[in-house]
Amino acid sequence: MNKLAPYINRLSFAAPLLALSLIVSSCSRPNLYKNNGAVSLFGVIYYILAALTILDIFKQPWGIIKKLIWTLVVLVPFGLILYYLISGRNKKS
Repeated sequence: MNKLAPYINRLSFAAPLLALSLIVSSCSRPNLYKNNGAVSLFGVIYYILAALTILDIFKQPWGIIKKLIWTLVVLVPFGLILYYLISGRNKKS
């Protein structure tokens, strides 16, 4: 049970973010099929968080292969949540 405690603590933070991202993305486009190429509010937030996460990835003391794999995971939708939950990144004081 002690092995799951860090993941459960992270999940309590990530679950509301997932719900918030769905609400924000559904409210930002009045008509889904007539998109004129504008980036929604969720898209802007995602790009900012992805950039910050990629910077965090390259600060980790991992090998270059692991860094590149996590960078590719982050670029996939909901990859930010996966990185936050299971990356095993170092805590900084």
